[in-house]
Amino acid sequence: MSQLPSAEALQQLVDETFQQFHGLPGGENASYIPYLASVPDELAALVIVTANGDVYQPVISSTALLLSRSPKSRHWRY
Repeated sequence: MSQLPSAEALQQLVDETFQQFHGLPGGENASYIPYLASVPDELAALVIVTANGDVYQPVISSTALLLSRSPKSRHWRY
């Protein structure tokens, strides 16, 4: 069984990935969830949740947004 990167490494990964990609144009909001379909295109979200329940999300200045808990999500394994 492989071991997850450290908490610091995961947080850095989330922060750097969000900064690199959050402003990219293109794509579509999830239309099967009505509320998400209405979210402005310039908003983005990224989160890592480990099997242990640890949550890593980008540190975002002034505005915090609750978009939705999607019943469908992408899962990656280490």
